[in-house]
Amino acid sequence: ADGGAGAVKRASPAVALTILTLLLLAGAALAACWGESGFINPFDGGEADRAMIFWELRLPRVVLAVLVGGCLAVSGAIMQALFQNSMADPFILGVSPGAGLGAVLAITLGVPLAGWGLGGVALAAFAGGLAAMVVVYFLAARGGALPVGMLLLTGLAVGGVATALMTFMLLRLNVFTMRSALTWLLGSLAYRGWMHVLVLVPVTILGVAGAQYFHRTVNLLAFGDAAAPHLGLDHGR
Repeated sequence: ADGGAGAVKRASPAVALTILTLLLLAGAALAACWGESGFINPFDGGEADRAMIFWELRLPRVVLAVLVGGCLAVSGAIMQALFQNSMADPFILGVSPGAGLGAVLAITLGVPLAGWGLGGVALAAFAGGLAAMVVVYFLAARGGALPVGMLLLTGLAVGGVATALMTFMLLRLNVFTMRSALTWLLGSLAYRGWMHVLVLVPVTILGVAGAQYFHRTVNLLAFGDAAAPHLGLDHGR
């Protein structure tokens, strides 16, 4: 009986994941087929124009939304484990404010918003987020260790400075450039196509593979700084 109960417990996550995956696929298919113009049958040869709306407009945006949502979910789970807090987000480490500052700086300098699926503004945002993370790391590191509490406080401080600089730069922009900057910062799936999907797919694969490779370390971090070393985690590494 105990063996049967254990098998059920082991199977439960797999069953739940399968059900959620099927629901996600069904919802994505419905979102791509149903819209303001009504239901679209993508395999109906007699409605070429409507099929084009499905394949070239709706489907890539739905796929992109699924990929972005998956990336955010994985990164959020990692941060929640790192800080032992279910409310943790990229703002805590200053990554989001740093990325926003990089994007606003690029827009201020007139860098194109998009191009080949990954424009200069996106690259500037990535560089800004990476720079903020590096600054937080070096300011928070103490004697080869990286206390979570110090990392948290340093991230909040760096994020506050980056947010202040970003707000200052936004207020100095003209109204049209400011609108473009705010639209970019808030995010949108408008004017997105298969090119953007092709850019995001390898990034998603690498990110998820990296998370899976380090899943044991992340799980140990979830137990806290005091317990993790006793479970075999080397904080120095």
